[in-house]
Amino acid sequence: MSAGPAQADRTPPRKVVQESQWRLIRRRFVRHRVAVAALFVLAVLGALALLSEFFAPYTREWRDLPHAYCPPQPPRFSLSHGFHVYAAKMYMDPITFQKTFAEDADDIVPLGFFVKGEPDRLWGLIPWDRHFFGVDLEAYRRAKEAAGLQA
Repeated sequence: MSAGPAQADRTPPRKVVQESQWRLIRRRFVRHRVAVAALFVLAVLGALALLSEFFAPYTREWRDLPHAYCPPQPPRFSLSHGFHVYAAKMYMDPITFQKTFAEDADDIVPLGFFVKGEPDRLWGLIPWDRHFFGVDLEAYRRAKEAAGLQA
């Protein structure tokens, strides 16, 4: 038997795939580049908030009252000293008692990554003394001792 014209035009029915609502939302979200970038920024900020004790150079209890009003100092880099800042000296006007700070180019404070700092507890549970960025106190003490021995 030959197939008639009505049967020749028939194609097998296509299978309709029902996608879930979440899959549709995810597909549309991935196409929106600004939304993906914003999600990445929020994830980074959330990680910074969770690990804030690690990224902060000092603990919450740390105070340096003589330098409380010292302006921020930009980190510098040189081949001989690496990352460093110059120590700030405080000068007080004897008449007005106004404090001013000046950089002391002779006193170099080395900076570093993953340096040992004040002991703290990560999330209040895990004992921790490393910080992501801060003053390398061991190198600073060694430089002070070497300068003291030479003088």
